[in-house]
Amino acid sequence: MSEHAIEVEVSPSDALLYTVRRAAGLSSYYRGRLADIDPDAEPDAGRLWAGLERESLRDLARYSKMTLDAGVEERAAQLAERAGNLIAAALDDAIAPLGLTSGARAAVVERFAARLAALEEPG
Repeated sequence: MSEHAIEVEVSPSDALLYTVRRAAGLSSYYRGRLADIDPDAEPDAGRLWAGLERESLRDLARYSKMTLDAGVEERAAQLAERAGNLIAAALDDAIAPLGLTSGARAAVVERFAARLAALEEPG
């Protein structure tokens, strides 16, 4: 078996997200190639790259719909929220021996959770 045709352990949701990212990358690549051609020097190249881009955009739309229909984004948001809650609970448990008032403990946990959320923001 070729080293490129190996079996890979992947979840269905990760596979869907991979296809979306891959189709988006290919579309961008084909668009760049289309923008770079000289139509006078390569008259048929424009049709080739435009056709490949059109196919990859069609794939991207199809894969994106499959991902949305499967609820992948919602599940990822739920998992992130659950992880945040678990981290906040761990922090609360870690600071419990410090003897802070319940209001001060809640404020520390809330500030920590807000800081974690800010780390997830784009940019």
